Amino acid sequence: MLMETWWPIIGLSAAALTSTAFIPQLVLRLRKPGQARVAYGTLGAFMLGASLWTAYGAHLGDWIIIGANIFIFTNLSAIAVVQFIQERIK
Repeated sequence: MLMETWWPIIGLSAAALTSTAFIPQLVLRLRKPGQARVAYGTLGAFMLGASLWTAYGAHLGDWIIIGANIFIFTNLSAIAVVQFIQERIK
C-alpha cells in the first residue's frame, strides 16, 4: 500500500523535472550569450526526470515509456561526457 502512494509522486516528479529541465539552459543563454554548451543543471534535471520516467514506466509495465526514456538518458549522458571532455581540452 505504501509503495502505491509513491508512484503518483514519482510520475509527477518525472513530469516536473523533464518539463522544467531547460530553465537552467535559458538562464545560461541569457547570462552568457554565444556559448554553445548545455548547462549541467539542465542535463542533470533532464537525466533525473528520464530516470524517474523509466521507473514509472517499469511500474506500469509500459515499454514505450521505458524505452523512450532509456534512449533519452543515454543521449543526455553522451552529451554530458562529450561536453565535459571538450571543456577540458580548451
